[in-house]
Amino acid sequence: MNPLDRPVEFVFRLFLGGFFLLLGVSKIVDPIAFEKAIRNYQLLQDPWPAWTALCLPWLEVFAGLAVIFRIGYPGGILVIAGSLLAFMGAVISLIVRNIDASCGCYGKLGEAPVAATLAIQSALLLVALGLGWRLVRECRGGDFPAPRGGEMKS
Repeated sequence: MNPLDRPVEFVFRLFLGGFFLLLGVSKIVDPIAFEKAIRNYQLLQDPWPAWTALCLPWLEVFAGLAVIFRIGYPGGILVIAGSLLAFMGAVISLIVRNIDASCGCYGKLGEAPVAATLAIQSALLLVALGLGWRLVRECRGGDFPAPRGGEMKS
């Protein structure tokens, strides 16, 4: 399928996949700083922060590439949506536990206030869910099945 057949979907895929690709690469460049950011959440005990700092950025890179190029696309969307939900849960846990820590979400790209981080992650999650919904419709032939009992009445 030519990406220009669905230009809006292509733009959203490029945005979401490119964002995760950029995030992953920025964390790969400095895994020590990312590990420190993970430790600030106080959610994982050794050796998990180090393993997470080494593996998660690569997962973000591959998921971003999957979404951009539509190779392993359903898996890429699931990984991104799941990651966003996990990140949002971790950030909310910082707020609930009254821990003052930077999110570390953006690696070398910089930091954002917690409220801005949640807003960005929420917007990205909406994009991922929209792309997932579009994929489900595509897999079902474009239309969802009719409700039980036959045709819808107007």
